[in-house]
Amino acid sequence: MTAKVSRRRFFSFVKNRDGAAAVEFALVAIPLFWMIFGMIEFGAMSLVQTTLDNAVSQAGREIRTGAVQSGGITKVQLEAKVCGHLNEIMSLECDGNLFLDVDRFDSFANVGNGSPLSNGALDMGQLGYTPGGASEVILVRAYYQWQVFTPLFGSIFANMSDGKRLVVSSMLFRNEPF
Repeated sequence: MTAKVSRRRFFSFVKNRDGAAAVEFALVAIPLFWMIFGMIEFGAMSLVQTTLDNAVSQAGREIRTGAVQSGGITKVQLEAKVCGHLNEIMSLECDGNLFLDVDRFDSFANVGNGSPLSNGALDMGQLGYTPGGASEVILVRAYYQWQVFTPLFGSIFANMSDGKRLVVSSMLFRNEPF
């Protein structure tokens, strides 16, 4: 009789549909939230990229018109201006994450496009600050180290050894004859 009762309970449990939606949601919830947080992270990185592009454009304009050279603006001061433009939309931590590289070249043909990464880390020795003079070719690059927050997406988004994403923006131009 005990086997018959336990068999009946088992079949009644299998036929019972109460809570099926909760169980199905529990199975789908983790991948669903992982994808949602990944999309939010990608959107935030895209916003940082667009904001950095705008900030580099503003800094490049000041160099191109000679305002930086005539005003004696240092690299630290220009980085602070770029940080100010970055923080117009999002609040970002610039100290230790934002780096500026301004280089002068003899012609557009001589411009190199090397990577500032060495062994998965930013090589600070490659970063310079030469805003140049009138009618000189200038390359302005800004690097922002974005901390990847979404677990498991770090291996997809990160391009640095410490799990961060190096967001890069650059602008190449010839200075005006100021």
